[in-house]
Amino acid sequence: MAKYNILVIPSDRTGVGYFRSTKPHIYLEQMFPETFRVDIDYQPQLTIQNIKRYDLIHYHRTIGDYDTMENTLNIIEKAGIPTVGDLDDYWDP
Repeated sequence: MAKYNILVIPSDRTGVGYFRSTKPHIYLEQMFPETFRVDIDYQPQLTIQNIKRYDLIHYHRTIGDYDTMENTLNIIEKAGIPTVGDLDDYWDP
């Protein structure tokens, strides 16, 4: 069985992003190391070559700059990579 490669993009290192993104994904990889490989990257290079390494991208609040987020999501969609966006109850806390 192949591992699922997941890219996690938290919004911060110590607050809500840590508890909603970082900590659960670290636990997922620890509990199922044969199934999941998780990369946590706060400022990933969102190029086609980089994102094609992943089976799923999870982001908290935004993925990249908010002004270019729609374009970024279109690129990821064209690459066939599913995304999960955690909007944290409201997009502008």
